[in-house]
Amino acid sequence: MPTLVLKRIKRQPLDEGQAVVRIDAESYNKVLEVADETGESLRSIVSKMVGFAYENIAYETEE
Repeated sequence: MPTLVLKRIKRQPLDEGQAVVRIDAESYNKVLEVADETGESLRSIVSKMVGFAYENIAYETEE
């Protein structure tokens, strides 16, 4: 299965609540397409996509 490879950068996590994340128009349109096909909310679709990506991620270490 393909993996998503990202470099590690530390940021402060939220304790609770919601956060605003900005995405480019191309990514938004992809999420919108999935939402239109499924009838689910954008928030639900993005949360599921982020959850899937999180479970299938590989970290690259600097050498």
